[in-house]
Amino acid sequence: MARPSGRSRKRHWRGEVGAQDGTPAEPIRLQIDTLGRRGDGVARHGGRAVYVAQTLPGEELTVRLGEADGDGVRAEAIELIEASPQRVEPPCPHFGPCGGCSVQHVSDPLYAEWKLGIVRTALDRAGFAGTPMLPIARSAPGTRRRAAFRALRGERSVFLGFSERASHRIVDVTDCRVVVPSMMPLLTALRALLGDMLAVRQSAVAEVTATDGGIDMLLEVEAEATLPLRERAAAFASEQGLARLTVRWGDMQEDPIVAARPATVTFDGIPVPVPPGTFLQATRSGEDALRGFVLGALSSGSRPGRIVDLFAGCGSFALPLARLAPVLAVEGDEAALEALAMAARAAGLPVRTELRDLAKRPLRADELAASDVVVFDPPRLGAKAQAEQIADSPVRQVFGISCNPSTFARDAAVLGAAGFALESVLPVDQFLWSAHVELAGRFRR
Repeated sequence: MARPSGRSRKRHWRGEVGAQDGTPAEPIRLQIDTLGRRGDGVARHGGRAVYVAQTLPGEELTVRLGEADGDGVRAEAIELIEASPQRVEPPCPHFGPCGGCSVQHVSDPLYAEWKLGIVRTALDRAGFAGTPMLPIARSAPGTRRRAAFRALRGERSVFLGFSERASHRIVDVTDCRVVVPSMMPLLTALRALLGDMLAVRQSAVAEVTATDGGIDMLLEVEAEATLPLRERAAAFASEQGLARLTVRWGDMQEDPIVAARPATVTFDGIPVPVPPGTFLQATRSGEDALRGFVLGALSSGSRPGRIVDLFAGCGSFALPLARLAPVLAVEGDEAALEALAMAARAAGLPVRTELRDLAKRPLRADELAASDVVVFDPPRLGAKAQAEQIADSPVRQVFGISCNPSTFARDAAVLGAAGFALESVLPVDQFLWSAHVELAGRFRR
């Protein structure tokens, strides 16, 4: 959508929403008050919050009210009456329908302020108002190194891209300003491959990762493995120069089709042979910022005697930390943990590993007793049970890493109640133009 010029210029928006009984709701006029947690403009009407996508504070518009959303209601914009000076031209042609980005229309200063506000609001609500916050570490466009492309075989073609917002429909993507540029040329050939693999209405997911050796792809398809399809997949991998292609067929059998080059990722100079589809931080710069926050804090004081890295993944923290002290790395993904162990052995680093589902069986307080430092980087749901065990242990220094400020703040409150002070926080923006923001915090008592 082009940026409106002038205070009264009108633009028409598509996608009107009717009332629940099927009759069109009467348009109403609103002024947007704030930019909400999910990137929607938020107004008030009839004592309720009204959420309007792709709008900005100060804008006036007419909308139709739609479905309830929590304590508020969603609305679809009909006509933009007065545009905000903070509105900019979205850089991506898919912005709007594509659910990957929600705030490409927001000026950079307002965008940065909004991201910081998400973190501050979560911390304030948990009792950590006034916590020192470092400048946000931001990832540039075209640097996201992993992405999951969804596909569906239609009657005439394959739709390949990202889901629409709050929908299972797929936006057929031809360009993306977020991911590394080397992913985009694959999409045309991948559509052709999936056209051969899938029957009508069958689906697939392509998890694509940019590694040091090139593109690594884990392809999940509903189709069953046959020799012709395996040969077709191998030809695709060769033609596109993939480092590795693994196919997970409809029966969930994981099939290593091609391994032309090692699919390695380097953590602070330490190469790790990552498994297909493994979790990695979304951008290298974001990962460097999170790791630098932890390493910088520990390197500036007396060296710890022993470190525990919980939810260790492939070792983005554990391996560099092992240069400072022996590390116990605990992780529930066996393939990721084996990759970490292999890298530690090759580098001669003092890392001991333990396979353990920390969500079901957190490391107990007595098991943490010999540790000087704990680092934990859980999934979006957080790690309340693990935080409780840390709180009950004699550990005096903790680093929490999270991709969800709300669950980070909840877990931080558990530590705070046990005498930990949250000394500083680093916000990290790895998921550009989305409502996601990550953070790292240092706790001491």
